[in-house]
Amino acid sequence: MRAFRFLHMADVHFDRSFATKREKVRAALRDATEASFASAIDLALSESVDAFLVAGDLFDRAECAYRTERFLRTQIARLHEAGITFLYATGNHDPGPAVRRIEWPEGVVLFDRSTPNRVAVEREGRVVGYVTAAGHARSSTGENLAAAFPAAPRDGDVPEVAMLHATVSGSLGYAGHGRHAPCSQGDLIEKGYGYWALGHIHLRQSVVEDVAAHYPGGPLGLSRRETGEKGVLIVSLEADAPADVGFHATAPLRWESITVDLSETAEWDGVQRAIRRAIDISLDAPAGETLLTIRLEGATRLATEIRHPETTDSLTGEILYDAGLRDLFLEVRGLRRPVERERFLVEPIHSMCELVRALRSGEESIESIAPPKFAGAPLEPERKGEYLLALLEGAEDELVDLMWKERP
Repeated sequence: MRAFRFLHMADVHFDRSFATKREKVRAALRDATEASFASAIDLALSESVDAFLVAGDLFDRAECAYRTERFLRTQIARLHEAGITFLYATGNHDPGPAVRRIEWPEGVVLFDRSTPNRVAVEREGRVVGYVTAAGHARSSTGENLAAAFPAAPRDGDVPEVAMLHATVSGSLGYAGHGRHAPCSQGDLIEKGYGYWALGHIHLRQSVVEDVAAHYPGGPLGLSRRETGEKGVLIVSLEADAPADVGFHATAPLRWESITVDLSETAEWDGVQRAIRRAIDISLDAPAGETLLTIRLEGATRLATEIRHPETTDSLTGEILYDAGLRDLFLEVRGLRRPVERERFLVEPIHSMCELVRALRSGEESIESIAPPKFAGAPLEPERKGEYLLALLEGAEDELVDLMWKERP
């Protein structure tokens, strides 16, 4: 019996509103979403797969734009002409009622209900694989859909695949995603399928050691958190044999992130040189295909000036133009002014009053002088800063009172 070969995709999120200030970049990301999907179609055709699997969140919201529907019909028709079946299980962003309104072309098998359904995939008149899948019937699904899957038949010589948009416990990125259709790794293992085609978590990974269960990640990064190469998986599966899984990049644009330490940098020329050096060393993809986040950190006398919104915007524009990046985000919260601790050993009371004033005005960073563990302070950095500043209320008066009490 020959192998069942299929493409595994998830989390395309068509019609997403991207979080960036520049309209040209938002338009480029919308175009890149279509380009990444078309690239996956090209790959499926060139690899002569038997099926094209989409494990949920094909759309970002319940409404599908007319442009998107027309685009999908054209692309799916290419698969149908080549005899490739398009199988799509809905996710929490595109639950059943929404996708039923779409006029799907021939060659589409839609799993839009929570009850698992098993279908045969045929190629040239014979069954080459079975796919059992369930979809999300509504946008919030708290029940364990994987538990309702039947056990895979064990007496056949045709590969069995399961497809589901779900949150598998223990997977990387598990804590940062909504717990839609939560399940355990044991739920996947005990069902006996040769491959689990998963969706929902946007980080490419294999989630179970004892069985092939994969998240492909999305075909395109959707935000600054989704860095690196994005794409789809090509899977070759034979009955009673390990799955052969290969990653293929499809994204024409990539999100990346780097950190630049500006400690001891005292001049503007030094700031720009440090940033350009970090970009040249760290970036693998061409600058024109990169949406970059730069996290500035360290103690520098320029911290207050750089953190000013107008200065941050100006610096962003200069680097964006100079480096030829597609887009740039500067994070400046990690910058702080250096604290000259020796200065506070002379004339203690006067110096402490000056320090309180500097902390309140933002000229000094309160985190730079506070102990890492401060009694009663919240763990979150932003709340800790507010807490410590609240402790300074009335500090000058108390210091002056202390000075008079200590006089001989």
